Amino acid sequence: MRIAACLLLALTCPPVAAHDMKQHSQDAAGTRIVASAGAPVEQLVLPDIPVTDKEGATAGFVGRLAQVGPVLIGFSYTGCVSLCPITHAILADVDQGMRGSKTPPLTIVTLSIDPANDTPERLAATARELDASPRWQWLVASPADTPALLSALGVASGPIESHDPVFLLGDMASGEFRRIVGLPDPRELLRLAGAMH
Repeated sequence: MRIAACLLLALTCPPVAAHDMKQHSQDAAGTRIVASAGAPVEQLVLPDIPVTDKEGATAGFVGRLAQVGPVLIGFSYTGCVSLCPITHAILADVDQGMRGSKTPPLTIVTLSIDPANDTPERLAATARELDASPRWQWLVASPADTPALLSALGVASGPIESHDPVFLLGDMASGEFRRIVGLPDPRELLRLAGAMH
């Protein structure tokens, strides 16, 4: 499974200008797993801050996603070599899990936390590496707007090397989201997404 391989890689390779896995550790394996089923629903008030996708098209964050139904948002940056590949692997497994199945539609969003370096071209290259489907959007706000967008999403905008793995599963139209901190099982994310319909 993609997650196991990435987790092994992250735990055996020393981080270079990237996350220190010990910052996230609460167990001997070096990861923190939170049961997503127990994540409470929160109400988020999100600003319609302009974000640019991997094709270079800019639109409001809320407006672009308000009509798509359930969304799963992850946070990363393309220059990360330790924790973000695991986040990407989880989202890739969710993406793969929806191919050719009767799983209800879910839009996956990767929001960059490194707007100074994550150009549309870099986002597109990472999406290609992961064989991301069209349902997986790769977005970045401007350096000036990113802190406000992350704050509205309840994600710290501190040093990019020390952010926790966070996923938000919910609906832009209602603003209701489940916050999952840690490394959830992609099958559980799909189950929760299916329960939203």
